[in-house]
Amino acid sequence: MKDLNFGLNQLLKDNAFLYRDTMRTRKFQTGLAQEYAKAFAEKNRKAYNRIKESLGDRAPSFDEFMRLTQGQFKDLNHDAKTLEYIHTSQREGMGDEHRRIAEAAYFSFKQAGLTIGGHAMAQFAIRQRRPDGTFKFNFDTVINNFNQRSNYLDTKTDRDVRFYNGIALITEANSLEIVTIMVRSGKPPKKWKEI
Repeated sequence: MKDLNFGLNQLLKDNAFLYRDTMRTRKFQTGLAQEYAKAFAEKNRKAYNRIKESLGDRAPSFDEFMRLTQGQFKDLNHDAKTLEYIHTSQREGMGDEHRRIAEAAYFSFKQAGLTIGGHAMAQFAIRQRRPDGTFKFNFDTVINNFNQRSNYLDTKTDRDVRFYNGIALITEANSLEIVTIMVRSGKPPKKWKEI
């Protein structure tokens, strides 16, 4: 037994990181720990209810929500904000059919690996058809443009622009999130600087 104790003491002496860090460990009083747990649960329930309201049947269960990693939560939160924009925005002049198209297209773009905001999705739904019902552009056009390199820089907003075949995808430079889709005939505006 002495040899075992000596061996353990020697191991601790040689490896200081194995000692218990008493500064980092602390005991909570029962009432205080319960207060923290209650506040944490209430905050998570509010966040879940907002996401559930926006995503409807696409939302995970509360138990699945509680097991999300930070990255998964960020994606889910982006989905909720985008759908909330699509369903509540009055600025875009969207009807119910446009909202259905925008929602379906959003999840198709997400599945294809694109991050796209609510404003861009509203523009996609509204601007993809001409008044006679024919298409100006479609899902594949947006994917193909996005896969091209940025060829302009919007000097006013410092956003990247992919302007090909009369369709401009404007993306945030640091996140590659598509924030605007524009249909332009002719030359690009003067505020775009060619890269």
